[in-house]
Amino acid sequence: LHYSSLGVIAISGGSPYAFQCAHDIPTRIRYVASLSGWVSYSRPEVNHIKLDKFMSAYGWCARYLRFASKVMGYQVGWVIRNRTDAMLRHMMHTLPASDITILSQEKYRRIFVEDLLNMSKQGWEGGEHDAYLQFSEATYALQNVRQPAYLLHGDADTIAPFGFSEYLNASLPRVVEFARIPKGGHLCAVTELPRIFKALHQMEAI
Repeated sequence: LHYSSLGVIAISGGSPYAFQCAHDIPTRIRYVASLSGWVSYSRPEVNHIKLDKFMSAYGWCARYLRFASKVMGYQVGWVIRNRTDAMLRHMMHTLPASDITILSQEKYRRIFVEDLLNMSKQGWEGGEHDAYLQFSEATYALQNVRQPAYLLHGDADTIAPFGFSEYLNASLPRVVEFARIPKGGHLCAVTELPRIFKALHQMEAI
């Protein structure tokens, strides 16, 4: 099938890419849904938002000491591949309660682990470069993204802070809904699927 235009659903670090596509090929992208979305940390309006210690350290290295960020990327890739269970146990002690509840369910924990392993299946370099891009200078203004946008974010998110979507809401000209999930963590989209699908259906009709 060939579609002349389509909508994009982006989760976490996929959001900057989704909005970049909407900006660069506006005739092909009808709308963007950003779920627990990251914002390029080089944007001056968000670089005051506090990140967790690891992300903050990685961001500093990505901007000022790229060799060190590559070392960190290699280490993260090694842990994901070789100490998966230990990494997951650590995360279960650091994530907000809502994320821990989701990951306590076998089907979601399996999907989460498989996703992490898939990221490093062909080596650590791709994941590290993606992380580097998340701290690199943004090349477009969000104010120029004219398509309808749907935002959903948990206000207890410790991975992509809630302030990121507050900034998106203030910057994008056509936000049709900004869904704040009280006490929701980074994985809150899992429990909000009916709400998300309803919003997507409404945007299809715009």
